[in-house]
Parts: sequence; C-alpha cells; structure tokens
Amino acid sequence: MSTGNIKSFFDRKDTEEMLARVDRLDASAKAEWGLMRPNQMLAHCSLGFDMATGKINAPRHIIGRIIGRFLRKHASNDVPLQQNTPTLPELRQNPEEAGPEFSLIRQELKNKIMSFHQGGNDIVTRHPHPFFGKLRPDEWATLQYKHLDHHLRQFKG
Repeated sequence: MSTGNIKSFFDRKDTEEMLARVDRLDASAKAEWGLMRPNQMLAHCSLGFDMATGKINAPRHIIGRIIGRFLRKHASNDVPLQQNTPTLPELRQNPEEAGPEFSLIRQELKNKIMSFHQGGNDIVTRHPHPFFGKLRPDEWATLQYKHLDHHLRQFKG
C-alpha cells in the first residue's frame, strides 16, 4: 500500500522499520533540538495516534483554518518535518515534568502503532486535523509516520 518514497503506517515494512527505531531509542538519549526527554517524546507521539484515531478531537485552530488547506500537501508528502516545527497544544508535554515511565510509554506507543497499522482505513478518525483540516486515512498514516520519524531524528533514532 506504500506509494513510492512516501512512508506510511499502512505499509507493513514501514511500520516494522519504525517499531525497530522505537526499540533502539535509549531512555537517556539527549535531544539534538527541543526540550522533551525521550519518555516525554514517546508520550507526545502516543497522543498523536490518539488524535489520528479520534480519541482526541481537537478543535480547528484559527491559523489552520486560514492557511491549513494550502499546506495540507505537507501532511502527506515525502519531505521530513523540519526541526522546531510548532507543536499542537493538544499534544504538548511539559518539559518540567518527569513524564511517564520510559518502558511503559514505549510499549504503549508500540501498541498504538500496531493497532493503527492493523486497523487501516477503519481506525482513522474522520474528525479534521486541527491545522490541516480534513485528511484522508492515507494522509493520516503518512503524517503519523512523518511525525514519529521527526521525533526519532530529534534523538538520533
């Protein structure tokens, strides 16, 4: 189900690759940029899957309503997310707090990745993304891949 160079959690190989990268992440890894620690990053990405599956239904943000549709193509292209891309408020982790225990949150994220992969189109929310607006299931699958890839690169994962 993969389309060329565009990676997606709907693709088995891409999903397995990402799970292996999550497994390689060390709890004591230092971020190349940003303020989160590895456990906070995993919790942040886990919340991203909650948004993609409709467990979190965030309202559309005003800036997203204005320019989101013009930038929507960036949700599902093969260009990696840039460093210091703004974080949606609904997915923010407080860098001052310790955050969840590393091995537990890592397993929770891996479970969500597998559930998302196995659920395919049926598991994806129909609720619009707070910034990009209405996304197709394949766009959500690519955006989730890009988001986790972005954060694993943050920790050289």
